[in-house]
Amino acid sequence: MDIREQVQEIEKTRERILLGGGPDEIEKQHRQGKLTARDRVEKFVDSGSFAEHQTFVRPTMTGIEAIDKEVQRFRGDGIVAGYGKVNGRPLCLWAQDATVFGGRVGTMHGVRMTEITARALRARIPLVGMFDSQGMRVEDVITTPTNYSYDGLMQIQTSASGVIPQLSLVMGPCVGAAAFCAQLADFVFMVRRVSYAYVSPPPPGISLDEMGGAWMHAKSTGSCDVLCESDEDCLAKAKELLSFLPLNCWEKPPVLDTGDDPEREISELLDLIPTNTLKPYDMYQFISLIV
Repeated sequence: MDIREQVQEIEKTRERILLGGGPDEIEKQHRQGKLTARDRVEKFVDSGSFAEHQTFVRPTMTGIEAIDKEVQRFRGDGIVAGYGKVNGRPLCLWAQDATVFGGRVGTMHGVRMTEITARALRARIPLVGMFDSQGMRVEDVITTPTNYSYDGLMQIQTSASGVIPQLSLVMGPCVGAAAFCAQLADFVFMVRRVSYAYVSPPPPGISLDEMGGAWMHAKSTGSCDVLCESDEDCLAKAKELLSFLPLNCWEKPPVLDTGDDPEREISELLDLIPTNTLKPYDMYQFISLIV
């Protein structure tokens, strides 16, 4: 096989990787009202800016023949990870691919997730994690125990806390240790009706919405900072938030000229704020008039 043939073979492999778990799994994801991992990354980063890291990695062999034959068909091990730009500013990100093994975390999946997080810390740029996983790939955990799983990720997240911005976009199931990882971020986004975050399965008689739904976490536990209506809404709100944040703790937030005169008078405040200091008023409206 000459070089041209080798390049063609690589491109064929890349095309298969881009299909994730295949057309049927992609259609299933869309029927659930969700984008695929690659859809999410493509819509999130600036056009043409994404460079994937460890695209061709093979899943770990477990020694269980029936399982190994299946998993070796999927390069990338069920996650998309790499570098990109949002609004012209660099960041690292990973997105779990629910079309491959339900997004469950295997050894190399964990390697990719952990290493791109570590690279974000070294580069001093933001990290965005997109959660959509049914949990751990048990056969990997049993046969090849490593530190490349959620425990390794949490260690790096803790080191990065207060150093770089970390955003968790929970866009599907976020189960077990993943729920801890999501909460270690600075901001957590969840999507109505498709996002669930819980450590243990709900007991009989309790629904997933009651146990770990987006609305419940937004209103009761406070584990959801931003409640979104769809994947597209979640991505747009995360991009908006990043526009306000510095790349790291050594930088200042970006300054934009909004054309708003800092000396302008706001006569509406005279109607909004009551003379009785014991009487409440709408703080959201107050802020919107000023900012």
